[in-house]
Amino acid sequence: MNAIYNNEILVTDDTETTIFDIIHNVFSQHDFSSERQEKYHSEVDLVGLVELGFPTSAYEIVAGQLNLPKDAIGAETTIRNRIRNEERLNAEESERVIRLLRVFTTAKNLYGSSEKAIEWMHKPRRFIPGKEATTPIALSALDVGARLVEEQLLRTTYGVY
Repeated sequence: MNAIYNNEILVTDDTETTIFDIIHNVFSQHDFSSERQEKYHSEVDLVGLVELGFPTSAYEIVAGQLNLPKDAIGAETTIRNRIRNEERLNAEESERVIRLLRVFTTAKNLYGSSEKAIEWMHKPRRFIPGKEATTPIALSALDVGARLVEEQLLRTTYGVY
């Protein structure tokens, strides 16, 4: 029924989920002194979060939850150094986290569970005719790729092929 990371419930599977729910849960499960979970309720708030930089400790939770590859949001060495130095992600890396959370949220709402959504995000498929199959996670490294993934999810949701 619940997706769990380090014994902490991040997303319940029995309700429709928004990206704001996930961010709220990640930030409320931990003591982020500079983060106030009630602050993230709109796209405007997300712009502020991206500009400020996603906390690396919060990213570690998201990466663990989604079982992200080490290079999902940037160069592995760079991300590892940011985590070790307790730095925030830069705007580009933060935007990639938000993008992956959007794709996850859409998949979770379609498939009805976090586990199924995560499994779907890791399974290679052909999104682009004539190109090799790739995972939704890899394709979501680019904004246009994430849009393509979300479009596929919405087509599946509404039965449009």
